[in-house]
Amino acid sequence: MPMNHNQANLPPEERQRRKAKYTNLLLLLAIMIVVTVVTLVRGETAVSFDWSDTRVQITDPGGTSFTVVYADVASLELVEHPDYGNCISGKKTASWIYGTWENDVWGTYTLCASAGTDLCIVMQTQQGAVVISYESDEITSALFDSMRELIP
Repeated sequence: MPMNHNQANLPPEERQRRKAKYTNLLLLLAIMIVVTVVTLVRGETAVSFDWSDTRVQITDPGGTSFTVVYADVASLELVEHPDYGNCISGKKTASWIYGTWENDVWGTYTLCASAGTDLCIVMQTQQGAVVISYESDEITSALFDSMRELIP
């Protein structure tokens, strides 16, 4: 990544932090492109993630979009074998579980998860929990690792 005039004045640690953040963002985009292509080839309705350096916008298979601003995330957790609870509105298909759900742990929350994963990412915000997973446990875990770098 070429350095502009403003970056030349930054301390080396800050330049390294920004470079790592940029690299993680590119990794997330690459993962999403690969998974989207695989999903389209299979003929399934795709989930889309639109990543930026300040927020992620997620569109579920039903076409509903929601945005999570990284600065609004109070906690980020990777959960194994979640109990998603009950669907209030949304859908559960062979490939995806999404919509507004409710359970004893997260209360009423927003869900967009691959039905074939045992891991999910839980983002707690003041507006409630947002729970996501994508395609496989490996991809969900990689997303979590990258998100830890993006979320303060």
